[in-house]
Amino acid sequence: MLSVETSGLHPTTASCLEALSWLSERASCEKTLEIGCGNGVLSAVAAAIWQGQVVAADIAEKALEDSRNHLEAQGLLTQVTLLRSDGFSNPKIHQQAPYDLIIGNLLAELQVRFAPHYRHHLSPDGHLLISGILEWKKEEIIMLYKELGFSIVHQLTASPWHTLILRHATVT
Repeated sequence: MLSVETSGLHPTTASCLEALSWLSERASCEKTLEIGCGNGVLSAVAAAIWQGQVVAADIAEKALEDSRNHLEAQGLLTQVTLLRSDGFSNPKIHQQAPYDLIIGNLLAELQVRFAPHYRHHLSPDGHLLISGILEWKKEEIIMLYKELGFSIVHQLTASPWHTLILRHATVT
């Protein structure tokens, strides 16, 4: 895994890095999608851990530029496809599905909006890593994902933020 300094990161990003480390010991993720990639640090770490292909999407050109610079500095640009997309709107996201891991470090409102998309694009044995959930929205988010057939396999808290790793409950 890349050595990433976490002291200056938002608590949800640091929590996602911890979740990726936890998941690295339990799963193989050859294809990863990150929705809302920001500066690309989570995509870079996923690419480094699993040596697989990553699709990193963001609506903001500045975020994609920052991601490109970060990935190039880490020597990971060939493993990561950067896409401009408002959520799942870019057709290339659909074309490369299903994904073994989907990462969404976004506010809870977007976790609600994207929940059915996450499920649709996730491989049957895949994992979903979501963060950016404030304490007061946690139960609502958990109930929504349970209604969609997800179960929580790991939780992290960086008060007042919550991070969840989920799998679809009907995985055989």
